[in-house]
Amino acid sequence: MGAGALSPEPWRRPRTTATERARPVSDEEEVVSDGYLEKRPSAGRMGKAVELLVAAACILISRGELNASMALVDDEGVDLVFHRVGGSATLAVQVKARMSSSKRVSGGGFVAFVRSQTFRPREDLFMLFITADVDAGTLGTLWFVPSTAFAAAGGKPNARGRLKFAASLKEKSKDQWRTYRLEPTALPGRVLDESPEARSLLAFVDLAPSRPNHAEFRSTRRKGP
Repeated sequence: MGAGALSPEPWRRPRTTATERARPVSDEEEVVSDGYLEKRPSAGRMGKAVELLVAAACILISRGELNASMALVDDEGVDLVFHRVGGSATLAVQVKARMSSSKRVSGGGFVAFVRSQTFRPREDLFMLFITADVDAGTLGTLWFVPSTAFAAAGGKPNARGRLKFAASLKEKSKDQWRTYRLEPTALPGRVLDESPEARSLLAFVDLAPSRPNHAEFRSTRRKGP
C-alpha cells in the first residue's frame, strides 16, 4: 500500500506492540477501553439507553407520581431531572452507567469517573452510578449518592481532571458507598424521599431525613378516605 493510502479496513484498531501490552493500565484507561465504554458511537447510544431506562422505570414504578426530563445538551453534568407531578421543584441527576459485559463489572467491581470541570455539588444534585444487564436489557445494582457526599469523599481530581468513584458489587461488601447502594426498584422511592418537597416537609416538622434501604418502592402519596 502506498504512502498516504487509506486502509481497506479503517474500523479495525491498530495493533499494539509488546511494550504497550506490558505497560500497566490505569483504572481510567481500563474503564475507557472496556467494552461498550470505548469512545465510539455505540458508547453514546448505550449510555443514553440506560438514562432512558432509568427515567421510564422511575415513572412506571412510582405509578406516575414522578416525571422526568432530559437535557438537550449535556454540558452541566446533568442527565436527568425529576419532579413530582404537580410540583415545581426539581431534582437533578448525573448518570454514570457501566455494562454487565465489562470486565470490571463481571468481576464484582464498579469504577466511574466524573469530570470536575462540570461537577458542581449542591443539595438538589445526585449522582447515579448504575449497572445495566446488556443481555436482559434491564437495570442492575446502583448507588444513589448526594453530590455533596461524593464531593466530600471523592478525593482530588486526577491529571485529567476526573473524580473517581469506586465501589464493590459484592453482596457482603462494606465499602464507603455501601449505605447508598440500592436495587432498581428502590430508586423511585429514594428520589421521592430526596425531592425538595419532601425535604421541605421534613424541615417543617423538624425531622432529620432518614436513608432507609428500600426493598421496593414506597409511595408517599396520601391515601384517600
